[in-house]
Amino acid sequence: MGTLTNVVLDHIQHLLHVNGLTMKQVVKTEVYLTDVRDFNAMDSAYATRFNFPFPPARDVVVVSNLLNNATIEISCIAYKLRH
Repeated sequence: MGTLTNVVLDHIQHLLHVNGLTMKQVVKTEVYLTDVRDFNAMDSAYATRFNFPFPPARDVVVVSNLLNNATIEISCIAYKLRH
């Protein structure tokens, strides 16, 4: 699950980057898992990506299933200051 979490976070980081944002601008995430036993592995991988002084707020929800038989889904909200 740690590896899969990193893949999902790589995709998020790429989407942020192409929009001129970084992981430090993420203010909230929602993590959906299909197996509560995956929490510790997900949490360890997640902590390495959001290891700055003020990590984003996070909800973790265990669900019965996800689209396309996925075992993890992460959504996030990031802010971008207007100049």
